[in-house]
Amino acid sequence: MTILTNMSPRFLLIFFVATALFISCKSSGDDQKVLKAEVPSTEVANTEVKTQAQEATPAKPAANKSHPQESDLDKFKRSFTLAEMQTDIQNKFPFEVELMDADGEKFTSSEIFNNGKPTAILFWLSTCGPCKMKFAAMEKKYANWKEQEDFNMVAISVDWPKNVEKMRKMIKDKNWPWPVYHDINLDFKKIMPGRLNGLPQEFLFNADGELVYHKKKYYSGYEDKLFEQIQMLNAE
Repeated sequence: MTILTNMSPRFLLIFFVATALFISCKSSGDDQKVLKAEVPSTEVANTEVKTQAQEATPAKPAANKSHPQESDLDKFKRSFTLAEMQTDIQNKFPFEVELMDADGEKFTSSEIFNNGKPTAILFWLSTCGPCKMKFAAMEKKYANWKEQEDFNMVAISVDWPKNVEKMRKMIKDKNWPWPVYHDINLDFKKIMPGRLNGLPQEFLFNADGELVYHKKKYYSGYEDKLFEQIQMLNAE
């Protein structure tokens, strides 16, 4: 207090003005901090509004491009149309594919398949273990099947050219009781859905040449399912 008394009036005026300005600035800064704490920024506000809008908007159901009432076999039949668009090879039963037997004699598939009976076509490879397992199981039952039902069963190899000689020797050595041919130009790989990826595969066509059954790969007992389908066709 003594110090303030000894100061000149002019200095005291300057001192009090400076003090007042300092107090005013500090108060203003505190007010701004309060405002920042209470009022959300534009970015935060927009984010909250957008989140609320997303929660309020019902989710759109996933588009279902498949045919809801269509069976797996129907989808498979429809894929034949897609194959036809990609090649000029006749892709309808009995087809027009060049085949060759183990003796080197050539045929067309229409000569072999088109005779008004249920026809099972078995696609295989000489290097395919499951294919040989399937043939071994079928060989034990084939004679009994033929006694019970009238049908055709033909095996067609889709071996690459480098394996053809091995394949022809295997056909002669095994002497399977059904006809076995080689798809010379691998045309069935071009016209069958999935390009026959995953062997063995079997296709069953009725007497009118319509696909009625298809099975991919092999597990024990699959051969019986094929014969059941043949029996059903002949019972119609």
